[in-house]
Amino acid sequence: MLADLVAELRSAERTFLYTGNVELLDRAETLIGGDLADVPFAAPTRPWLSLLRYDRTGKEAHLDAAIGVLEASSWSDPRLIPLAAAVLLRRCARDGDVTDLDHAIEAGSEHACGAQAGPLWLDPAWRLMDLSRARLERYRLGADEADLRHAVDTARRAAKNAGERIVRAMCLGHLALCEQELYLASGTRSLLDRAIRRYERALAMAGTSPVVRPMLLTEYGTALQDRFAEDQDLADADCAITLAREAAQAQACRPDLACHWVNHGTALMTRYESTGDPADLDEALRRWNEAMDMLPAGSPYRPAFHDRLAYGFLTRWEHGHGTEADVELAVSHGRPAVREGASRPEALVYRNHLTQALSHRWRIGRAPADLDEAVTVVAGAVEAPGNAQALLPDLLANLAHTLLNRYEALGDPEDIEAALQVMHRLNGRDLRQAQRATCTAAVARALTLRYEAAGSPADLAAGIAAARRSLAGGPDITGDARLSWLVRLVHLRYLRYGRRRDLDLAIRSMATAIGDEAGADNLGNLAALLSERYERDGDPADQAEALSLGRRALQGNVSESAHLGNNLAAALHDRFHSEGRWDELEEAVAHHREALALEAATSPRLPTMLNNFGGVLQDVYLYSEDAGLDEAIDAHRRAVELCPAASPHRPGCLATLGAALQLRFERDRRPADLNRAVDLYEQALEALDAGAPDRTMVLANLASVLHLRAMASGRRADHDRVVDVFRSALRRVRGPRPVRAILLSNYAQALAERHDRFGHPYRRAEVLGAYRKAAAASQGQGVMRLHTMTAFGTWTARRGLWPLAVEACHAAVEARRALFGVQRERAHQTSWLRWGEDVNAAEAVARIRCGMPGKAVAALDGGRALGLSEALETRTLPDRLRAQGHDELAARYERAVARLARALTARAVEATRPGLPGRA
Repeated sequence: MLADLVAELRSAERTFLYTGNVELLDRAETLIGGDLADVPFAAPTRPWLSLLRYDRTGKEAHLDAAIGVLEASSWSDPRLIPLAAAVLLRRCARDGDVTDLDHAIEAGSEHACGAQAGPLWLDPAWRLMDLSRARLERYRLGADEADLRHAVDTARRAAKNAGERIVRAMCLGHLALCEQELYLASGTRSLLDRAIRRYERALAMAGTSPVVRPMLLTEYGTALQDRFAEDQDLADADCAITLAREAAQAQACRPDLACHWVNHGTALMTRYESTGDPADLDEALRRWNEAMDMLPAGSPYRPAFHDRLAYGFLTRWEHGHGTEADVELAVSHGRPAVREGASRPEALVYRNHLTQALSHRWRIGRAPADLDEAVTVVAGAVEAPGNAQALLPDLLANLAHTLLNRYEALGDPEDIEAALQVMHRLNGRDLRQAQRATCTAAVARALTLRYEAAGSPADLAAGIAAARRSLAGGPDITGDARLSWLVRLVHLRYLRYGRRRDLDLAIRSMATAIGDEAGADNLGNLAALLSERYERDGDPADQAEALSLGRRALQGNVSESAHLGNNLAAALHDRFHSEGRWDELEEAVAHHREALALEAATSPRLPTMLNNFGGVLQDVYLYSEDAGLDEAIDAHRRAVELCPAASPHRPGCLATLGAALQLRFERDRRPADLNRAVDLYEQALEALDAGAPDRTMVLANLASVLHLRAMASGRRADHDRVVDVFRSALRRVRGPRPVRAILLSNYAQALAERHDRFGHPYRRAEVLGAYRKAAAASQGQGVMRLHTMTAFGTWTARRGLWPLAVEACHAAVEARRALFGVQRERAHQTSWLRWGEDVNAAEAVARIRCGMPGKAVAALDGGRALGLSEALETRTLPDRLRAQGHDELAARYERAVARLARALTARAVEATRPGLPGRA
């Protein structure tokens, strides 16, 4: 009779595990409270049935009832100890007291062997599985590899000893989970494949059981996610999503529901990272939020859940799918993850995500406290007790980079020094190759930033050496970042010494590293390098590619939009000089304004950004008579004030301020501006190395401003000095550089002015030779050609060299027509029609003097009056026009001739546009 009752009890338990029917638990409780009340296993069976109800419904009262029974015996009743591991595992999962795992392992180890008659959970295999679970959970929370090894060994014994089919399914699933963790720790692929096969066998054994199946589905799905990470087979990710959803919707194990939903969200995130579908990311965040709401307040896994949410919100913001609220949520979840998970193995991951969130929030709100907190978070990781010494180099490198991030935002040089001191802590340590690469890259970055702040050649050389050593670490996820620092340093060396091979090396290295998935920062770097090569060589292909890359870099980028917008604006400004597109100049102004609005007032990048912005405003003023010159001067002054005295960028800031003051002198005629411009150019030259590429333009600008002062003084020695400085600049120009045309044009004007004033021994042929060279150099550069040919035509007309004047003025007219033709808006076309409007009249006068009245009319009226030329004979052009009924055309011609006559008698050299060196 007793044996039949025991068999009925076992049958009720078994059937419950297969079906989840709670009525079977009611029958079991009736049996254990009645006819089986005196059997040896009755006392532990009552709390065991409470545990089964808790697993089914999630009601904490059932768990508390089981805990109360064991606490009443002070956890020492021998009859209850076999149940202790199961109770302690559930209490740890709910309340977060990790010492419960220690007690569970102690209880399970003492009573893990020996068969007893009674319920299934008294089976040795089941108790071995509980012991293995306790060790596995302790490994997950503490990362003690000994616990993982013991968990795997114990799980294998459990699976081997399990007899009952449902128990064997559970043991196989748990063994698969242990082997999956071992795969994650060792990277041995065969372990993962074996775990997946075990999950499949376990699911087949369990059938459709609503009690066992949900957790098996979820854990099987995590294994498929791991396989997807290696094979990138979307079928694995899709299957993992389906399995997790089925597990969550089964609702058979309520306490595990948070686990099912969080893994469903993780599977969705896995697929999002491969396909980029925002719907997957949004649903993942919803699932993680639901999981967090379901998780017990004391669960030891709350830090991990918080971190999932922080990472998800960060991802949505960084990929352009979210709002600023996502950054706030990332911070709000990152902080408790770091605070509550300080002792967890994943604590470094939590700190990294919080640091990223704080950095993004800094860029949005510009609160220095965010950067300070980011440094504190990373420093806490370095100083945390119990850190493995093997991780220390990576932690120190991360701290150094965080300090350097704060310097780049706030500009405190002490952060650079602190970063270098952090890296000095690694001196003499034995580092793995990858760690050595990471650490030397941090040193290279620090030396780069210190060079840009203080200009020490020793820092430049040491930085290049460190960057080269960092690349010896081989390719990895940081390879592009390490290469970018070497490229930046080599470019800085080019800017200092002017060695062409440095520029070529920088471009070649960056172009090789960039593929279809290139980061925005690398695209922007390559664009800036190509712009630099265009300024040196004048190849339009470089200019076009620089603009294309600059737009790609800026598109969809949030975190570096200020830096990338500044670079794109500089490239647009360059092309305006060659093609004269007003829409691109206005776009450059807009990008500069947006970039400056995003940059902190203390950023070390701000001086060069202000410098570039002021240069664009100078052109806006020069070509449109816009009132932007005063704003340009203010921007340049701020740049000079903010730029450190020893910075290699300071000469450029000085020179562009000088150019702006030169323009104001031409507008207001205040001698103080002229003298100040000369001083600024001379300071810039003194600070530049002899081989620096910017030295050419600074010399050219100095010559231009000295020319203005020589015209005022009238002294021959002053004019001679102007010519000498121009020649010094020209000796530095090789090949078809864009600057060559305007430099030759200004040089020719200086020669012409000296010849006109003093005559012998200065030869007219020298002036004509300079103008002809300037004309040849200006081919293909619309704005520069209009400047050059207008100046050439004005001088030849003034000297009565009418055939040459015809040629030069006609070339200027064609240049203006080309500029007019590329404008997209009517207002922009009108700007170029107004600018240089006397050129047509000058061509008409020169053609009349050459005996070509018909072509004079065509020149005057842009070709529309060409048919009237047949009626023109020997009488004056206005009379003939009026005789044909063209009074308006005759009046226009007379006004144009009058303007030209005034220009010819003024004997004033046309104001020349100063160059704009020093762009960063």
